[in-house]
Amino acid sequence: MGREVTSGWLVPTSVQWLRRPGIVRQVVADPRLLEHLARQGIAERDGRFLYRFDPACNGRRRPTDGWALLERITAPTLLVRGEHSPILPREMAGDMLTRLPRARLVEIARTYHHLVLDAPLPFARVLDAFLSEATAPG
Repeated sequence: MGREVTSGWLVPTSVQWLRRPGIVRQVVADPRLLEHLARQGIAERDGRFLYRFDPACNGRRRPTDGWALLERITAPTLLVRGEHSPILPREMAGDMLTRLPRARLVEIARTYHHLVLDAPLPFARVLDAFLSEATAPG
């Protein structure tokens, strides 16, 4: 696989590595978009491909159990899941709906978890409709 140097980073020139197991398992996005994301957001360090960000930032994260907080969310809430999402299965989304007092669930067909990659226009339409309703007078 060829590589090019961009802004001091070695970046793969092919998106084939994105299709390898462990990199992106379920994405139906346009390969041109994936290539752009690879060039802009992923770098090779020490023989491994990593997201391009300050590694120290990730080290400061502390896991939080968000389930206990769901009942406290009183604002209108939109849950959007991909039909084939392994990250947000239907059962989990249903459980979230029972805990979120003002939530609505929308499922986008033929997509996985990366909705803004797999179906950017359908996702934008769903979000736009929700935001229009939430900001409508009355």
